[in-house]
Amino acid sequence: MFSSRSETPGEEHPLARVREGLLRAGRPVLDWSHGNPTTADLAWPPRELVTAFANEAWLRYEPAPLGLAHAREIVARHLRDEELDVSPSDVVLVASTSEAYANLFKILCDAGDNVLVPAPSYPLFDELARWEGIELRPYRLAFAGEWHLDLASVRAACNERTRAILVVSPNNPTGSCLAASDLEALAELGLPVLADEVFAKAPARDQNRTLSARSVLAHAPHVVLDGLSKRLALPQVKLGWMLLGGPAPFREELRSRLEFALDAQLALSAPVQHALSELLAREEEARAVLTDRLRASELAVREECAGSSISVLPREAGWSLVLRVPTLDDSRLAVRLLERHGVYALPGSFFGFAQQGYLVVSLLVEPADARRAARALIAILDEDDA
Repeated sequence: MFSSRSETPGEEHPLARVREGLLRAGRPVLDWSHGNPTTADLAWPPRELVTAFANEAWLRYEPAPLGLAHAREIVARHLRDEELDVSPSDVVLVASTSEAYANLFKILCDAGDNVLVPAPSYPLFDELARWEGIELRPYRLAFAGEWHLDLASVRAACNERTRAILVVSPNNPTGSCLAASDLEALAELGLPVLADEVFAKAPARDQNRTLSARSVLAHAPHVVLDGLSKRLALPQVKLGWMLLGGPAPFREELRSRLEFALDAQLALSAPVQHALSELLAREEEARAVLTDRLRASELAVREECAGSSISVLPREAGWSLVLRVPTLDDSRLAVRLLERHGVYALPGSFFGFAQQGYLVVSLLVEPADARRAARALIAILDEDDA
């Protein structure tokens, strides 16, 4: 009676079962994977943002599959301030990057086709691909002092049914960024590049944003994905965008097909589009609050891990930190950390790391909690060495 694509996952991961058991027993759990900025005690967002939605214009229904014209202009103008060459006609507004992926997969792929995806990366891509009936073929991000693109693995992953290359830069969870030469090399394969840049405004260094595919691939078919969820730390307002790029025939055909697909969905809320100007005006305020938390929590982890058996890998951008730990089973280590110290961290295997020995932790947690979690991890490793 039901489709195979809608089957729910099988047996829960042991880590999830342990966490549920602790919570049922009333034991506190320090969530070192915490990814919700609205519950991270950031003193953000300010209550004044509520007034951004006090605009009677949204009371009138104006169906616009690609987004309201004035909202697309606002996004284009905002990105031009970041020195990106953006025309409103190349902006397509969506409720989320997940919605963007779903529609891009539908338009670029037939059932059974495939898209290349980096590994490590966020496991949500697997679910989105499954719903669209396509295959994801991984290519490798390798670590040798710093993360780098393994171009040979990209070429090996390509076959006659490959329809696009997905890049996540800054990457979630590694925090690494592709160089211009990497993007150029990928474009030379002749496939559309889908560039997820949602963490582009969260660089670890003092810079406004990380490199955009928009600045490099003007000559090649590409789509840049971004939105308010990470820029404003407001995942609940539900507004993202696609920037269509490359040769005019590609942009025009993709725009036409997106308009047709999105007209059948009309998922994007009118109130957020009318609030967009006021919301984006607060972006630098949000960025300052986020940057303070990310840097303070990263410093706390690095200070605690200094001199231990834990290697804290470099972070170029993003909200996560990768720890390399001496273990042959990072899932088992994560379970022990949770059972013994009530600290919940995600194993690298959750993100498709090629080797064991990695944990991924969130920098949204308060610095004091980051220190406590790092100390607990060191204690677990010391126990193993004893």
